[in-house]
Amino acid sequence: MSTSIRTWLIVALTHRPLPQLAEHQVAELVEAAENEGVLVLLEYLLPKHPDFASIPAVLLNEIQLAAKQELLQQLPFHAEQKNLFRALNQAKIPFLVMKGAALGNWLYDSPSHRPVTDVDLWFNGQNSVDALAEILRPLGFFRVESSGDLTSFEQAFDKDFNGAKIRLDAHWALFNSAILSNSMFFQQAYARAMPVTIQDQSVLALCPADALINSIGHRALKNLAGQEDTLKWLYDQYLLFNSLSAEQWHELIERSAQAGISDLSLDAIERSQAVFNTQIPRAAIEALSNNAKNEKIKRAWFQSWASYQWHEMLAVSPKWSARLLWLGQRLWPNPEAMRERYGTDDPVWRFMLKRFGAGLKRLIS
Repeated sequence: MSTSIRTWLIVALTHRPLPQLAEHQVAELVEAAENEGVLVLLEYLLPKHPDFASIPAVLLNEIQLAAKQELLQQLPFHAEQKNLFRALNQAKIPFLVMKGAALGNWLYDSPSHRPVTDVDLWFNGQNSVDALAEILRPLGFFRVESSGDLTSFEQAFDKDFNGAKIRLDAHWALFNSAILSNSMFFQQAYARAMPVTIQDQSVLALCPADALINSIGHRALKNLAGQEDTLKWLYDQYLLFNSLSAEQWHELIERSAQAGISDLSLDAIERSQAVFNTQIPRAAIEALSNNAKNEKIKRAWFQSWASYQWHEMLAVSPKWSARLLWLGQRLWPNPEAMRERYGTDDPVWRFMLKRFGAGLKRLIS
């Protein structure tokens, strides 16, 4: 995607003056909006843009057609999400809805404006997650093998639906990372949670400050995995930052300090300012900056794969016996987990060669 296309999308979403767009760029822009996860949102916001009258009709038509197609593709997912929440509510298992599945229902004007590709739920401990298999089996979900209990703090469940895959990521920590696993505890977040209604099911979602902490840590981990900031994630943070009251800014600063991720919060703020020109209270930046000076966790840990893995191993346990066990799980996950990661039915020895090659490439890149 060209820089000019991404710039056009950014200013369109924030109602700033639109640059000229050539007719041959229309198809590229529509594809980019879909890949960035903002297609339906763009279709909704463009009529409110001050430069709406100058937008080529052919572009508006293509965006409308593509947005309708995406909405149709989301319908089965929403139906499955409703069935899932109903089953969990009937089982009376406490859980919190995280990320896009929650944000679309309170942060955006419509859930359709925030596409969701999987459901992320937080449960009170690994035992609660292990008990899900019996509840989800009648719904058609099957358990996906994880790489190891020291390297993963979530359990994936998949359902095949008309050739598509619907995934539930069941977390027993806020983040799938040993470094960040103790950044917030379920009972505390559950007590602060806000009620939302998703497909007529009453559920609890992270409160605004906690949702931002989750988004900030999630962004750091995604960047580590080589995934660039999509506009969908950045727009989440743009709206979240803009939604905070003075009291909620204080909560965000306090939670960042408790989690030891003030530097990660600053990194997210700086990125949001650079992309969306987000207005952040100066006092908040100063407080986060001061706290970051005394915290161990630094953004640089998440900008180098080798550095992250080293600090992840140290965070698992103060005992080297546990760290060596983590290393074994990290280097040699079970065959099912490797098939999930690499997407083939190759024999184990071939998986190991691929894994060794991928790790070597990361170390020298």
